[in-house]
Amino acid sequence: MVCLVSSGCVSGTVTALPPPPTTLAPLTTTTIPVGQAVTLRSVPGTTRAPKVALGPGTATLSGTVIGPAVAAAPPGPAAPPATGSGARSPNPPANASGGNAPIPGATVEVERFVGSAEATTEVSAGPNGAWTLPHVLGGRYRIRAWRAPNLAQVQPDLLFVPDGQAQKVDLNVNLYSGYAVTSSLGLPFVGQPAGLAVDITSQSVDTTGVVRAVPLAGSSVTLMASAQWQVTSANPVTTDGAGQATWQLVCLAPGVQSLAVVPDGVTTLPLSVSACLGAPPPTAAPATTPPSASTTLPGGQPTTSAPGPPAT
Repeated sequence: MVCLVSSGCVSGTVTALPPPPTTLAPLTTTTIPVGQAVTLRSVPGTTRAPKVALGPGTATLSGTVIGPAVAAAPPGPAAPPATGSGARSPNPPANASGGNAPIPGATVEVERFVGSAEATTEVSAGPNGAWTLPHVLGGRYRIRAWRAPNLAQVQPDLLFVPDGQAQKVDLNVNLYSGYAVTSSLGLPFVGQPAGLAVDITSQSVDTTGVVRAVPLAGSSVTLMASAQWQVTSANPVTTDGAGQATWQLVCLAPGVQSLAVVPDGVTTLPLSVSACLGAPPPTAAPATTPPSASTTLPGGQPTTSAPGPPAT
């Protein structure tokens, strides 16, 4: 005997499936540890700038040193200081006595720069003032010349030298010798006292080409004044440690009146001073205000009135 079992589809609600398992690891927070100060020990040694060389190279520098003709001859025995010309600038013009000429025996300093580092050498000018420096490298150069004790170039020549080229550089030196003077005079009104201060220095060029101005300390200086000045203080006077001398004087007439100083009785140095002015106007007395009158009215109320013409 055979038994048959039948089955069919039954409609209804199906229970939700469980969520699938995750494969991601849980998030974690990373804490960065606070670092501690680390002290590095110093290493003994010397910091060195890159070495700069002048050569060997394929460029050439040359030129002539030129200066005042009066100083062109090689320096000999010391001579008396040259006559001054009032207040001098630090870079005086060529000597007015007659043009320029080659300067024999001058020293020429040549500096080559790479960044802030440099290489330096010196060459001497020949009897005709000419100088030359062959076989140098190209680059930035600074060149100046001098001859102690009285010639210097205070503004050096700056130039760029290409490799393989010959560059001609003529150098100009100026005369620095004798005395230089500066002066300061109070506002000079006619008939009024004024103070005069004068600073005197002695100029020279040292063996490195630096112009030195040494105060003329402890020297006797005489003030030379025209007839339109009256010197009311001691004359001559002795300069102090800074090379300064002072006087009191009175101007007797308006306009520019000449003044000069003579240090040690050797050199006359004219001064550049302001023109004398007319006598200052007299100072007027301040105006006075007449006193006011006070009257008491009936009822005890005071009143104040300015004085006026009498009533008629």
